[in-house]
Amino acid sequence: MENINKRFLFIAGGAFVLFVIIIIVVVSLSSKGKKTTTSPTATLTFWNLGDEKSAFDQVINDFQAENNIKIEYSKKEPAEYLNEALNEIAAGRGPDILAVPNDWLPKYHDKLVALSDGKVANKKQKKTDLDVYRETFPAVASQDNIIADKIYGMPLSIDTLHLYYNSDILNEAWTEYRRAHQDEDTSALSRIFSEGPKNWDEFSRTVKIITLSAAALGTADNIDESVDILTLLMLQNGAQMVSDDLSTAQFHTENHQFGDISYPGTKALEFYASFTNAKNENYTWNDSMPEAVRAFAEGKTAMLIDYQSKETDIKRINPKLSFSQIPVPQVRETQNPINYASYLTYTVTRAAKNPELAWDFIMMMTDKNYASQYRSLTRKPTALLANIDAADPIYTAQSWYKPDPDKANEAFREMIKQVNSGKAAQTAIEGCASQITTLLGKLKQ
Repeated sequence: MENINKRFLFIAGGAFVLFVIIIIVVVSLSSKGKKTTTSPTATLTFWNLGDEKSAFDQVINDFQAENNIKIEYSKKEPAEYLNEALNEIAAGRGPDILAVPNDWLPKYHDKLVALSDGKVANKKQKKTDLDVYRETFPAVASQDNIIADKIYGMPLSIDTLHLYYNSDILNEAWTEYRRAHQDEDTSALSRIFSEGPKNWDEFSRTVKIITLSAAALGTADNIDESVDILTLLMLQNGAQMVSDDLSTAQFHTENHQFGDISYPGTKALEFYASFTNAKNENYTWNDSMPEAVRAFAEGKTAMLIDYQSKETDIKRINPKLSFSQIPVPQVRETQNPINYASYLTYTVTRAAKNPELAWDFIMMMTDKNYASQYRSLTRKPTALLANIDAADPIYTAQSWYKPDPDKANEAFREMIKQVNSGKAAQTAIEGCASQITTLLGKLKQ
C-alpha cells in the first residue's frame, strides 16, 4: 500500500508540473500573438489655422502608431494667433509644430528650429537637403523658407492671386458694346469677354467698356489684398523689392530689368491707383464701395483680384452667382510671367521638447501620399511640384522678404492712400521705402 501511495504521489506531482508547464507555454504563445500596448512616450502639440483636424487624421494616426507618441491638434483663430504663439514659445510651453504664414519667416525665424542637415537628402544621389527641397517645392517656397541656407518650413498648399470675373456682367457688357459698334471689327475683343483678360492692357480695355463698377482695384482699405495686388504689379513691372543683402528697400528706385521702365515700382503704384482716380479713364472703384469680396459676390463689381481660396467665401455669400476664375493678368507680351503667393508653412518652434521628432512629422505630413490626401479632403491647391501642371501659376509665384508683416502692410496701405489723396506717386513710394528700410535694419539688430 505504501508503494502504491508513493507511486500515486509521484504521478500526481508529475501531472501537476506538466500542467504548469502547459499553462506557461500557452500564456507565452498567447502573449506573442498580441501586440503589446504601452502609453505614449511623448506628446507633440500641433497648432494650425483654418483646417479641421479631420484633414490630418490619417497622418496623425499613422505617425502616432509608428512612433508611440500622442499628437495634440489645435485649430486656432487668426486674431490672437501670433501673440498667443509667441507667448507660449517664450514660456517654453510649445507648441511643437506651428503653422506660420509665409511672410512671417523673416521676422520670426529666430523663434524656430531649422531642419537638421542631412534629414531629407538621399546620400546615394549625392544631393544636399537644399537640392531636394528645391526639387520638391515651387521656387517661392525656397524663397521664403530657406534662410541662410537653412530650411525653416515646409508647405502643404500654396495659394496664388487669381482674377475672378462675373460672366453675366461681361456677357451683357459685350452684347451692348457690339450693338453700339456694329460697323467695327470686334473679333479681337470677343475672346477677352468670353475668356477674361489675360494681360493688363486687356484688363483696362474691359474696364472702360463695362458701365458699372468694372473692378475692385485702386484703394487700400476696402480691398483685402490691396497690398499683395500692388506688390504683384511691382514685381511684374520689374521692381526689386529689397536689396540682395536684405538691408534696404529697392522698389522705389530705377530698374531697367524689363526694358525702358525707369521706375517700375512707381509705375505699378500709379497704375493701381488709376482705378480710383475720377480723372483717369481707368476709374471704376472708390472708398465708398463695399468690401471687395462682398461687392463682387453681390454683383456690384464685375471683376475681383483675390486668392483662389476666396471662392468659398464668394459662394457662401451668393451661391447663385455665375463667375469664372483665371490666373491673374500679366504685363503684355512678357516672357517672364509672375504671380503672387500666400500660404502657411509648417515649422518647429524653439519650445519643442523633441524637435527632431516634430520635423519627422512635418516631413511625413508633406510626403506625396499624405499631401495628396490633404488636397482631396480640403480642395486646396497643392504645394508639391510632382502634383502641379507646368502651366500652374504656382510655378511662377513669388513673394518678398517682408521685415515686419503688419508694419510693412500698413506702410503700403498708407502709400496707396497718399496717392489717392493726390500726393505724387514717387514721393509716396519713397516715404514707404524709407519705412521698409528702417524695418529691415531692425531685423539685423
